[in-house]
Amino acid sequence: MGCCSTFQFRDIVQILPNQYYLCAFIMATLLQRSMSISPLFTKSYLFLFVLLLLLALSSVYVPQVLGEDPGTALAAWQSMLKGSPFNTITTPDHQDLSRSNYLFLTWWTPGHYLLPGYLSQMGISLATASLILTVLFSVLGLLGWYKVYQQLEVGAKWIAFCLIMIASSRLFTINFINYTGGELLIFGGQPWSIYVFLRWRHKPLLLFINLLLISLFCFFLKSSYTIGLAAIGGCAGLFFLQNWRNVENRKRDFMSVIAVFCCCIVYFAVTKWGFLKLGADPTSSQGGFSLNLNSYELLNYPLLQWFNIVDLHQLLPRYINWDNLVVLYHFVSILGILSLWYIVWKAPQSHLKTIFLGFSLIYFIIFLYFFNTGADISLEYRHLKILAYLFLPLLCQYIAKFPNIAKIVVVVFWVANTIYGLSVYFLKKREVHQDYVVGKSGYALRHLNQSDLDFIHAKDDPKHPEQIWFFLPASLNVEVENGRKILSGFSFQSSKMGNFVHDTYGSKSEKIYCVLHRLSSHHFNVKSMFPKYRFKIVKSSPEMLIYEGQ
Repeated sequence: MGCCSTFQFRDIVQILPNQYYLCAFIMATLLQRSMSISPLFTKSYLFLFVLLLLLALSSVYVPQVLGEDPGTALAAWQSMLKGSPFNTITTPDHQDLSRSNYLFLTWWTPGHYLLPGYLSQMGISLATASLILTVLFSVLGLLGWYKVYQQLEVGAKWIAFCLIMIASSRLFTINFINYTGGELLIFGGQPWSIYVFLRWRHKPLLLFINLLLISLFCFFLKSSYTIGLAAIGGCAGLFFLQNWRNVENRKRDFMSVIAVFCCCIVYFAVTKWGFLKLGADPTSSQGGFSLNLNSYELLNYPLLQWFNIVDLHQLLPRYINWDNLVVLYHFVSILGILSLWYIVWKAPQSHLKTIFLGFSLIYFIIFLYFFNTGADISLEYRHLKILAYLFLPLLCQYIAKFPNIAKIVVVVFWVANTIYGLSVYFLKKREVHQDYVVGKSGYALRHLNQSDLDFIHAKDDPKHPEQIWFFLPASLNVEVENGRKILSGFSFQSSKMGNFVHDTYGSKSEKIYCVLHRLSSHHFNVKSMFPKYRFKIVKSSPEMLIYEGQ
């Protein structure tokens, strides 16, 4: 049954005047006033506003899908509503299921569940709150990049072009398909940290105070922002080295380095000892250094992200049976690396070039280290998209050197990026509309059908809060308001590293319901995990198996 079977248009009509019209007004006001748009470029920003409005309104009609990471984190919000300590998930003790433990959540910082959680206290669903945050942080991010590009002295026409490229790209539109939590929020926060550095680089005290405040806020949004702060430190160091021969500038930039260094010390002390040390390390390595040759691909991401090469590499084999497709992909990847650094080499010395080099140096070193030491982190565009946003104006500068073909290249570049980003967006929305169901939380839920969801709601008995629910995928847990939860991602090893699951669970409690995806059910032998229980399949559907243990 399609997701619109549970869609209540009456509820949307009641919400629209108070929430979505407000979002539209905020988008229009911020984009118009904060960007100081000249009449010459009104059409460009009007396109940007219409695009954002289209993405927002389509997500009212077809709700966002709940992603795995925020879906897991929302269990902490639900536990806190029931009285558990801050940022903890109430989970059964693996040695005695009749008792409960509190799992302090450090794999994700609290922003992506606290913000929609507190917003939902206004009387709206979690999904509605998430959509409002998606709109606001999308606008906030675009405004942040506008300010950054201004500080880097990018031309007004190129700023408009860059913002439209960002907003029509696949990595931006996906936030309106899924509620991506920290990925969305950090998009809205991180560019402002770069702006703060550029704005107060020559005023050490103001730089320290403002950079520390925005950095702690960005950590609250997503913990991986720590890499971004380290990159700002790398940029400060590069500015200092560039001005080594000029005594006056050297002293000034040295004070900037000291201010950023002091900020990093305080930041690391607060985040490490005040948060990360309280739970499992989300970047734990699974072994020593082992070279992963495919990790070289991330070196081309700042350029080839705009051509969606990785997406196409994964998509084309479904339709094209060609043995040399992998060879072609690696050829294009190497060509992308060479083209990228040729453009950087040809770019004149500027703050833009220095910032890009500083961020690239830190991000490439850190992520190459992660990927080659077995850390539980994926090799994806999204981790390095900030490099693409910094490289884009460098690419524009290079294109502008060829005025005879610049307009043609820009139009082709924009059309290709926009068509891909929006066509994938609407195709995915169509899939969600047809194949997904909407739960009580208001999110569209993948994998489940309506009968699965009805079964979960029927068994979620408030008279038996000690019942245990084991979910894979973890995002489905938001549909259980009572009972305790054991949550796992598709990787059992990663889930164990985060202390979300254990190999075995001892003693007994009340009934256990295991909601497992068929593709991963062979990783989870519920009989060996819960040896004191007898299990039977009580619900079977094309994608899910639901076990009951007594």
